[in-house]
Amino acid sequence: MAGTHGNENEFIKHILEQKSYLEYELFALLRAIERLSPLYPGLGCSKTPRDDPVRLGQSPLLAFFPSAISEIKKHPDKHLYKIKNSYWGLFGCNGPLPTHLSEYALQRKIAKKDATLCEFADIFHHRLLSLYYRAWKTGQASLHFDKSTNNEFHKHISALSRNKSFEQQKQSTALLYCGLLTNKNTSLAVIEQILAHQLAVTTKLLPLQGQWLQIDAKDLSLLGKSNSHLGKSAINGRHVFDRLNKICLCLSRLSLRQYLSFLPREAGHRELRSLVNLLVPEEMTIEVQLTLRPGHATSSHLKNNTHLGFNSWLGNQSCWITTMAGQQKSYLLQRESP
Repeated sequence: MAGTHGNENEFIKHILEQKSYLEYELFALLRAIERLSPLYPGLGCSKTPRDDPVRLGQSPLLAFFPSAISEIKKHPDKHLYKIKNSYWGLFGCNGPLPTHLSEYALQRKIAKKDATLCEFADIFHHRLLSLYYRAWKTGQASLHFDKSTNNEFHKHISALSRNKSFEQQKQSTALLYCGLLTNKNTSLAVIEQILAHQLAVTTKLLPLQGQWLQIDAKDLSLLGKSNSHLGKSAINGRHVFDRLNKICLCLSRLSLRQYLSFLPREAGHRELRSLVNLLVPEEMTIEVQLTLRPGHATSSHLKNNTHLGFNSWLGNQSCWITTMAGQQKSYLLQRESP
């Protein structure tokens, strides 16, 4: 990670000069440093200590220190700072080691200028403090928003909603829907509610829409051959009428700008398709019906962005046959991505 030390070192240098580190709680200081170190995997998530922005340790104190941070010093050979706390570790009054070992480590450090025992213990202190910080952070939902990527809180909530994933820019909005998506089978009312909220338009789903399905060649009824048992497997013709696998998605009271955005190959259409793929089973056929507000339709003009039947109509408004809601356009939504 050479050459990546920047903002975090400037921050530590500043609080070291101002002696303001004495006012910090240990985890609050580590959180501030981690936010300024976006190139690092995060404390407690790294494979080796060399991948961490700071080193952690404990001072072998025999008295209760007035602050959580007892010392910050810079490594002589590396661009790293070492943060020592006063109460978390093997030494001290509350440490698991006997008191005489804390006295011995403190005596060697002060009288002999030999911090070998302390540095050896800090090998374990660094990893233990990092893992404990990570465990503490996991239970704090708000801290996961410090970084825009690798949000563990979103992963946990996503597991409750059957691992349905939204685009990164909509992750915060997607948290609103987790309670609606916990059921195995999503109802039409839930789909309507999510689509209306995400698309900001009036949405209505009409189930049980009729359609003709083509029968595969291998399933056709042939006299004297396959599927020819009258009343059981024989089917007359190459198509069968079905009402179970098609729904109509009605987007009504659209302005002309909204209407154009939901046409195929437009931005609104791509957003609509991603939401439908997320909420509706793959075997369902989706017919999209777009309805303009009255008076928002336009007559055709000879220009590059005019598509007859999509964004323009022949004649004037007095000649158009419209519904009570306005001009309508329907098309089948292609489920696969372009």
